[in-house]
Amino acid sequence: MCSLYLFVFALALSLQDAKPFSQPSLESKFSHVDKLEADSDRLEIIFRRPTAFSTSACVVEQVVRKGQNPMVRRQEEDNATSSGWEHLFDRLYKHDFSVTTPPPTENRHEITPVDEDSSPLSKRVHFLIQVAYNGDHFCGWQRQPTNPLSVQQTLEECVKEYHGIKNGEGVNLRVCGRTDAGVHAIGQVCRFRTRVPFDDADLLKHLQSLNSSHFNKLRVLSVQQVSLHFHPTDTCKCRAYTYLLNCNDVTADQMEKLNSMLKELEGKELNYFGVSYGPVNRKTGRCVMFHSRARFVVNIHDGTKAVCVELVGNRFLRRMVRILVATALRLAFLPTSTPSSLLNLILEKDRRLASSAAPPEGLIFVDAMFNEI
Repeated sequence: MCSLYLFVFALALSLQDAKPFSQPSLESKFSHVDKLEADSDRLEIIFRRPTAFSTSACVVEQVVRKGQNPMVRRQEEDNATSSGWEHLFDRLYKHDFSVTTPPPTENRHEITPVDEDSSPLSKRVHFLIQVAYNGDHFCGWQRQPTNPLSVQQTLEECVKEYHGIKNGEGVNLRVCGRTDAGVHAIGQVCRFRTRVPFDDADLLKHLQSLNSSHFNKLRVLSVQQVSLHFHPTDTCKCRAYTYLLNCNDVTADQMEKLNSMLKELEGKELNYFGVSYGPVNRKTGRCVMFHSRARFVVNIHDGTKAVCVELVGNRFLRRMVRILVATALRLAFLPTSTPSSLLNLILEKDRRLASSAAPPEGLIFVDAMFNEI
């Protein structure tokens, strides 16, 4: 018994002198993340500046309030580095239309002829509605049971006012890309269908009454009848987003690094689980980026310079764009990061390595393309 007491006493002394066990940090997975926390704090300071999102506000105001092209010009890009998807962002930038090349034939404004048959679906008429909105005034796209200020409910009530109530039909809009609260759109696409045929010009005229009743909040840009097979989600070929951030902290070298890291994602089918939010199946988080670039843009009105991230993909996970932007910016600030740093981080599929989502005020849904409409 005495020897047992001596053993316990000796063990207690050895534990007292031992150094506390420390688990290897997540940052040790990468050689370039020695300043991870410091640069995350730096980003937070940038995001909190009062003028951080003045350019995105300018773009949305030009489209939503005035129905005009935004007064924003992008830095010229060498044709040798062009990805071929830049035309999707024409709505975002001011252009000299006398020299603008026509869009490809796959543009979504081409209408596919409708095949007539006797199915119940053929008795319906489908309409595509394109809308722009300032996300600051809405709780997001999707209808909320406790908050009536959603873009979906606002549009549905206006459509229902036009035909739904008197014909005993409900109205359920389907959308191309659901946006969170605070996220803007200048070319969002949605669809509704009805058994009551009417002229799309009359519908557009009625819906544009929202332009005055929701002044500076929402504008219906166009309405057109489309194929019965059109679905804004299922037939969508790609979606285009941009993130605009007024930030003089980004140098030309950092911008070049940011663009190089984003470009590494192009053309690859990757699992973006690590830069997503909420319940996402790890096996179904695969997306393809067709265009992933960063550049400086200039506000033609006042000369303000902003960082612009352009993303075109076949699909996006929840909050993926905002988390991807914040993570890429954080890595661009690190002096030891390389063009493959962002790709390597995504391949880890570890959410703990990514940054918190960038604020929604800088994100804009720009446009979409479809296989058929």
